[in-house]
Amino acid sequence: MTNLCDQFLLGDSVLVAPVYRPDTDHRAVYLPVGEWIDYWTGDKLKGGRYILAECPLETMPIYMKAGAIVPEGPLLHHADEQADETVTFHIYGAEACEGSKVDYSLYEDDGISFDYQDQAYSRLNVSLTGKGDTLELSYTYAHKQYEANRNLLVFRLHHLVFNVSGVEGLNVLNPDQLQEGMEGWLLDEQSGDLIIQSFDRPAGANWVITAAD
Repeated sequence: MTNLCDQFLLGDSVLVAPVYRPDTDHRAVYLPVGEWIDYWTGDKLKGGRYILAECPLETMPIYMKAGAIVPEGPLLHHADEQADETVTFHIYGAEACEGSKVDYSLYEDDGISFDYQDQAYSRLNVSLTGKGDTLELSYTYAHKQYEANRNLLVFRLHHLVFNVSGVEGLNVLNPDQLQEGMEGWLLDEQSGDLIIQSFDRPAGANWVITAAD
């Protein structure tokens, strides 16, 4: 068995396997139990085994656990920098099959004070539930005593295992409308990702994503 001490997990959903040796275009990677998605190609791989990963100079092997929800915020140079705090939730390999369910909870506070000790924080819960030929996406605030500086939440569903026919309750957007910050949904023609853009509502929201026949 190969001793792989040069790969690491970020949380339990992102596996990174850097290449440290020169003139190397393949390396061994151990995928933990579960299903994993190649970040670059979208290929789905069964875990609990070793694989030989192709790794040209410009591509570091990265794998996302199927069903993972990974939040992305703006790059800040210091904790109290004033910036739009729009969060994009990257969702990998979501399924519309009966019984599939994924949850994620995002904690936020001001990052500079001890006000969180007086409950000045927020906890935003995201949930995806498969129901046969539909996928329900929702978000709710379990606690909201901190106001982030944002108007929008973005949900980007990567490598869907079904074809999308629509999103109930939202209008279809074109790329310009998405960029302008309008609420709605878009299928990215280049990547195939489904992008849902919503106003950040204290009461939360939910949508039903329908699968094409």
